[in-house]
Amino acid sequence: PRLSFGFAVRNAIGVAIPLAAGVLADDVPAGAVAGGGALIVGFADVGDTRRHRAAAMLATAVLGAISTLVGDLISESEVGALFAAGLWGLGTGLLVAGGPITGVIGLSATVGLIVFAGSTTGPHAPLELAGFALAGGVFQSAIAALVPTRSGYPTHPHPFSYLRESIATAISWADPIGRHAVRLGLALSAATAVYRVLPVDRGYWIPITVLFVMRPEAGRTRTRIVQRFLGTVLGLLVLTLLVSLFEPGDLALALLCAACTVPAYAYLWIDYTRFNAGLAA
Repeated sequence: PRLSFGFAVRNAIGVAIPLAAGVLADDVPAGAVAGGGALIVGFADVGDTRRHRAAAMLATAVLGAISTLVGDLISESEVGALFAAGLWGLGTGLLVAGGPITGVIGLSATVGLIVFAGSTTGPHAPLELAGFALAGGVFQSAIAALVPTRSGYPTHPHPFSYLRESIATAISWADPIGRHAVRLGLALSAATAVYRVLPVDRGYWIPITVLFVMRPEAGRTRTRIVQRFLGTVLGLLVLTLLVSLFEPGDLALALLCAACTVPAYAYLWIDYTRFNAGLAA
């Protein structure tokens, strides 16, 4: 992997425009949901060719919209939230068997489910929110097609038959990815239960952290826990200081949010601490 700031800036612009549009239209929730859709789709912008990258991004946009819809529908149900978190976690773990592209697609969709199962979304109906998320994801995909700046992660997509066979092989307790999928599903359900029992504001960050740090290898999981902690503290300290000093208005805050995605995109495959700093900010 190599640094690619052109790719990061382009995807940050794809996030900034929906956020700014929401502020200008006096509908911040809609802009935030569309910007979130664009955010997760940008992470799926990996692959050897423009066609492969477009397919991965559009798949993420569709799955992210479905996850948004399901998350909002179950947000008032404790049992539904626990079950969905576990099911999506199991699926995300199994998609790791297909390689980094399908792994990123599964992770991105699960983020959408967790966020909308654990947050209030204002006056919009679930289908409207799903539509906003899909629109943001498609918009990000369109920008990527028009300005084909490639990510710094070289990866070759596999045919669908490879994914099907890999998942079939992984559905076994003897397979490390199969065990990882079960652990991830159980851990996401447990993390969801924790923040729903305790009075934690924006507690969905607990299962999101579990989702980000858990890997099939115990050593990588432990390393990511440390990197996640350091990056989160760094990002929050820097942005809290900036917001306190300059007190930006809604539009400036939206653009600042989008600017924070530049290090998140640029360092995703390079430096997990800096990636988390940008994402947390």
